[in-house]
Amino acid sequence: MRFDEKITLFILTIVLVFVSRDSIADEFVYDENGSLIIIQNENSVNYSYQSDGSLEINVVPNESQRTYIYGTDELKIIQPTEFGTFTY
Repeated sequence: MRFDEKITLFILTIVLVFVSRDSIADEFVYDENGSLIIIQNENSVNYSYQSDGSLEINVVPNESQRTYIYGTDELKIIQPTEFGTFTY
């Protein structure tokens, strides 16, 4: 990923964090590479570092609101619907 792409992704992440602020709690955690991961979810987020240094994140999605996970190179959205939960 080029430097300008990283800056653009960082700026979009910051904008999305502040635009989508409501009653959702934020969890901030760093992965094994030192990259920041932001998780917005009303439910608790459990994460642990494994013995090999990798990060394991367990998110229980809310049944009525979206969950956002801003990773190093991606934005993951967990969307509850009447037909089930979709992740994109």
